[in-house]
Amino acid sequence: MRASNLMEPDQLRTLTAYVQSIEEELQKHNLLRNPMLLAYTPRHPNAQKAMANWEKKSSYLLREITKNLCRKSGSSSCCRAKG
Repeated sequence: MRASNLMEPDQLRTLTAYVQSIEEELQKHNLLRNPMLLAYTPRHPNAQKAMANWEKKSSYLLREITKNLCRKSGSSSCCRAKG
């Protein structure tokens, strides 16, 4: 990880936009679950692989949201303390 060239208010806006985009991607990803379940028979090996991949991506997106919300809350508390 490297330091940002942006001022704190700009960093906060950037993080907010990033979190919103990840949340939108997670919503789209969640909409794919039912069609994916219908595409495969339950005991087919590809169904298990597809579900495992779906779960991995879902976990990744949730981790990204959590990580960046923590950063965002830390940045906003710094901004409030200075302001």
